[in-house]
Amino acid sequence: MDVIKDKGKVIRFDEQIYQTSPLYITCDKYWDGGIRTDSTLKVKAEFYTLATRMSDIIKEIIQVFNEEVIVGKPFCEYEEIYARWSHLKSYELFREISETIRKNKIYKLTLPEDSDIIDLIVESNFRYFTYISLYLPASKIIIQPTCHTEILVYSMCNDLIFDAIEEAVKTHSDKVIEIKVKKVQEETCV
Repeated sequence: MDVIKDKGKVIRFDEQIYQTSPLYITCDKYWDGGIRTDSTLKVKAEFYTLATRMSDIIKEIIQVFNEEVIVGKPFCEYEEIYARWSHLKSYELFREISETIRKNKIYKLTLPEDSDIIDLIVESNFRYFTYISLYLPASKIIIQPTCHTEILVYSMCNDLIFDAIEEAVKTHSDKVIEIKVKKVQEETCV
């Protein structure tokens, strides 16, 4: 993971992408805000199995588009990177993610070297500690893991990326955990 000092990359980001209708990568089984400390081992195992698959889907999408990933506050919806709720700092996961991804820095992630950081982002977003989005600048795609154990994929042209996203999802879906891509509405390319 490298810190980006050239803020010119931020200028090329069009926040209007968040006004488009995203693709939803979702599963019948989901958690709202992740697991709790007192969740059963079975529930924790199911949550982390899904989180692992969703993280693998994100990595596959990044590899399909074959480009760098940029993360940082300017690319997050509403420019919010961390959740705001009491006792957040008492959670080890939050302390780890906030030490890894600082709110006022912009980072470039490269696979496979930064695979564990993507895992950390997915887990932290799924547990409602962070709102970190991953930006693919050449493709102009935002990948946003949510606290509902889903991934939103924002693009100015869903029709051009849908097949690639769907193929990445199929690779990590099976009868036990069936993951799908859904379009909310048809988008015309802008």
